[in-house]
Amino acid sequence: MGYEFATYISSRAFVWRNAKVGENCFIFENNVVQPFVTIGDNCILWSGNHIGHRTVIEDHCFLSSHVVVSGYCSIGHSCFLGVNATFNDNTTLAHSCIVGSASLVNKSLLEPESIYVGSPAKIVPGKSSLGVKL
Repeated sequence: MGYEFATYISSRAFVWRNAKVGENCFIFENNVVQPFVTIGDNCILWSGNHIGHRTVIEDHCFLSSHVVVSGYCSIGHSCFLGVNATFNDNTTLAHSCIVGSASLVNKSLLEPESIYVGSPAKIVPGKSSLGVKL
């Protein structure tokens, strides 16, 4: 029908001019989005996150507060990242995953629709992220 969705970037966020941000995104205050980052459509970055250079965040992701995603990372579509989750450089997260609060992702987590918790983050056996009501 020709509708376009708005994207809101707080005036108190720092987003590099060469970062790409999709439609229907909300980037709240105190976020830092470094050079050459790509953020897909329908993403929310709550307060105080750091998104490192050349990271790709696919569509429909929710990053709660104080998440640190280092450089050259890839976050699959439809992921939820809990408060204070940390991703080391060059790590990949499969689609439709949940990463629990204060989890440390120090290697790629490639099992889709999974829940990862802890430091280092490990899969919660027998649980699917699709069964969690957020």
